Amino acid sequence: MLCFLSLSAQVQQGDSNIGVNLGIMDQNGDEDLLNYSYTYFSLNYQYYASNRVSLGFAPAMTSSKVLNGTFILKTTGLNFYIDYAFLSKSGKTMPYLGAKFIMLNTKTTSGDVIGGAGDFTDFLEGFEDLFGGGSGGTPTPTGADSEFEVKYKRKILALTGGIKFFITERLNVDNNFVFGPIISEKVEYDIFGSSASLDGSAEGSYFQFTVGFSYIIGRRGT
Repeated sequence: MLCFLSLSAQVQQGDSNIGVNLGIMDQNGDEDLLNYSYTYFSLNYQYYASNRVSLGFAPAMTSSKVLNGTFILKTTGLNFYIDYAFLSKSGKTMPYLGAKFIMLNTKTTSGDVIGGAGDFTDFLEGFEDLFGGGSGGTPTPTGADSEFEVKYKRKILALTGGIKFFITERLNVDNNFVFGPIISEKVEYDIFGSSASLDGSAEGSYFQFTVGFSYIIGRRGT
């Protein structure tokens, strides 16, 4: 294993990179329903098709409080990306740029209520403002114990960039940001006996910044 000061080329064709990323995510839209921030955790796998170009995918999960702490939103996601690396002579850093396609599935249920239900009316009105109503109409609360389930499905096409700082020849700290528009959005709900599937206007943007650790495996020739 080379020491930090004697590193040369960071990656080469055929290398694989595995890692863990943690960070914060912020989504902004035209309605309160789409404005929230939460913590983020993902695993990622990256394969270098050449010394500079890599392909990867990353399953992710989040948990967030929204609407003044009334609900918990639980999100799972899958990211597919392609990056282009700018190799440095010293081998200490590796900036990169790329593109990412993100699929997010977010769900909240009656079991995820952690505060008072006073904000639930605002939550429902958000459907009217954002999606213009649906086949099931706007549901009306009938009691604190009523069952409900709401699901968001979003797709984002984003630009990504970052920089890897190499601690050893294989171990690196990866600082990554993602920014792009929401290209499609759909909400499905079953609330107090009323259900609907609604397509949104896909307005709004997505921003994410994470810091993680990655490790190069399968280096050829070693």
